[in-house]
Amino acid sequence: MKLKEKFEEIEIMFESQTGSLKYDELNNAADECVKIADEFTIDFVEWLCDNEITKEEIKTRLEIYKKENKL
Repeated sequence: MKLKEKFEEIEIMFESQTGSLKYDELNNAADECVKIADEFTIDFVEWLCDNEITKEEIKTRLEIYKKENKL
């Protein structure tokens, strides 16, 4: 499943109704979520690129990165 499709499946509340980003008329919300995720990924990889690390270390460093950047 692509990132945009994952965002489209997220349920959201608006005016006491449940919906999802999939039904956004202009499809802007899911696109904006993908842009945010892309920017986050690029920033994180740049921050991470200093060393070769294991998958578990990546998870740990992701949490550190998120804390440091108040995400």
